[in-house]
Amino acid sequence: MTSKPRYLHNPKCSTSRNGLALLHEKGVEVDIQLYLEQKLTAEQIERLVLASGKDVEALVRKKDPRYKEVMGDKTPTQKRIIRLLSKYPELMERPILITENNQAVGRPIENLLTIL
Repeated sequence: MTSKPRYLHNPKCSTSRNGLALLHEKGVEVDIQLYLEQKLTAEQIERLVLASGKDVEALVRKKDPRYKEVMGDKTPTQKRIIRLLSKYPELMERPILITENNQAVGRPIENLLTIL
């Protein structure tokens, strides 16, 4: 038996709420992690990046003014961004669905269905 997918959720975010509604509509049960309250460690974020096969910047809300504020003029290396996301989880792109073998950022929310 496989475990339920984990859904990194911010209930204040309309896209995150809509993604959860889409999954429920499709009959997908998930374990919800309120990642602003249960922060991911740098190691967990690194595993997400490795599982995605994408660059870490795909997980960052680069248009958020706070990103530019905390990053400053530093070069956005993978290690630096992972530390940044573990310290400031609100800068993580959301929602994220994590299965045993993959993960998807729900931008657009239909992306969540591509890994099921």
